[in-house]
Amino acid sequence: MSRTVLCLPAASDMHLHLRQSGMARAVAPFTARQCHRCLVMPNTSPAIEVGQQAADYKAFLQKLMPDVDILTTIKLIPATRPEHIREAARMGVSAVKLYPDGVTT
Repeated sequence: MSRTVLCLPAASDMHLHLRQSGMARAVAPFTARQCHRCLVMPNTSPAIEVGQQAADYKAFLQKLMPDVDILTTIKLIPATRPEHIREAARMGVSAVKLYPDGVTT
């Protein structure tokens, strides 16, 4: 009996919650083994609301997952203005996420 081998490229996780500190260190190795790209959600404490925070978070995660293409997001808040989004985009932020306060950690 012949067998067919199917080779799939590494996956992309387009809604990843790594949190921060110890939780990120615990989860990141699993992501790095399975994914070549991830879109990281901004529900940290405090929330990631501006481009510099996203850049700092990406630098932290990149040390945990050096071979993963990490795409970052910021949280959309009432104080967010178009210029904040443009600046975040210039800093490499890929998306803006809207979620109400208190519905996620």
